[in-house]
Amino acid sequence: MKNKIMLLRAKEYASKIEGISEYHLSLMSDDKLCLVREKISDFTSCSIDEKTFRHHHPINADSFSVEISAMWPDEQHCSLLFDGYVAISFNVTERKKFIKSIFHINRTYDTALIFNNQLIYISDEEYGVDVYNALYR
Repeated sequence: MKNKIMLLRAKEYASKIEGISEYHLSLMSDDKLCLVREKISDFTSCSIDEKTFRHHHPINADSFSVEISAMWPDEQHCSLLFDGYVAISFNVTERKKFIKSIFHINRTYDTALIFNNQLIYISDEEYGVDVYNALYR
């Protein structure tokens, strides 16, 4: 029952995302979930010098979305982790629109964009936004 409710909430969230042609929901496998959480933990324990970059508030959402789009690997598929366990996989047609809609819906810049072998983690802190970009296997 809990999984069904989580999937329904994820479906409602995904339906609001712009810049996509389709999406699929699934419960994230334990292996992939551990890998993503481990990488995020690695990121957040790093010093400021090890971040890909940092922007101070206020952030211009348009230019920030362009920067994040430029970090995107050469693929259309991107996944988000919803409520810690649901993977929402998107077929993205317009990267900038996709990213901006996530920021708008979340009302924060906090997000993790998950690709086959790459993770872009964005952490919205009190004085700025930290961006981490790394490959993983």
